[in-house]
This record gives sequence, C-alpha cells and structure tokens, in this order.
Amino acid sequence: MKKINRLLLLLLTFFCINCASVKFDDRVDGKFEAVDMNSVCFRTGIRDSGIQCLRVSATHSSREKAFALAKKFAVGAVLLRGVSGTQSAVKAPLLPQAEQQKNTQYIENFFNSGEYLKYLDQAEIEPNEVYKIKGGYQVAINAKVAYERLNTRLLDDGKKQKPTF
Repeated sequence: MKKINRLLLLLLTFFCINCASVKFDDRVDGKFEAVDMNSVCFRTGIRDSGIQCLRVSATHSSREKAFALAKKFAVGAVLLRGVSGTQSAVKAPLLPQAEQQKNTQYIENFFNSGEYLKYLDQAEIEPNEVYKIKGGYQVAINAKVAYERLNTRLLDDGKKQKPTF
C-alpha cells in the first residue's frame, strides 16, 4: 500500500510540474491573427505607399518576448499569409504557398537572423492590449510593414517570379 501511495504521489508531482509550465510557440507559423489597420493609418494622415498597417498579438512568458514575437508575426503575416481587410494592400501573401514550401530554409534564416526587422517600419505596443495570462503575457501591437521593399527583396533573391502580363 505504501508503494502505491508513493507512486501516486510521484505521478501527481510530475503532472503538477508539467501543468505549471506553459510552452509558447516562437515559430512564425504559429497561431496568430493579423488585422488590417490601413484605415486607421489613413485617418491619422499617415498614408505611406508600400506600407501595410496591421495589428498583431502574440503570447509569451514575458512582455518583452511577446512584443518581439508580435513583430515577427507582423512581417510573417505580410510575407506568408496576407492580411484580410477592405483597405489591405496585401490581401494575398507576398510569397505564394507553393514558393513557401520550396524556400523553407530561406524563410527560417530570414526570421532567425533578424533580417525581418529591416522591413518593420514601426511597431508599438497598444497600451490597452497587454494582458497577463497564465504563464505569461499577451501583447497586441500596431505595426507597419514595408511590403514593397520586402517584395523587391524576394524578387532580387530569386524567391519569387516577376509577374508577366
């Protein structure tokens, strides 16, 4: 009986330790939502051509890590997913799905090296959109991604075909 109790106590301890730690996905293909914010940029008088304004949120163990991940998600949304919305300039991803599958190593290097930050013109934490959640924080940012410069880089690197008309 003592062996069974010890075994149960050991299993319970093991499960409690695993339940207490929350794993966060740092990959750019993680679950996130991007919302088109071009209409807000236009209302404030900031109408830059070649810029996609969007709001993205991310969760991580600290506020700083969530902010960094949200910046990665902002560029990832423009590059790999597209941003839906009536004012969105990038409704389809810059890199089509077939090209993404061919260039997985290129995409990983692009994000892991920090190259994506060159195409993030602005990223600000939305003050009312920071939440303490179990195991960390959820942070929403307003970001501006230079999609024309990013598209030019993809063309220059040969990762995307020039459109033919």
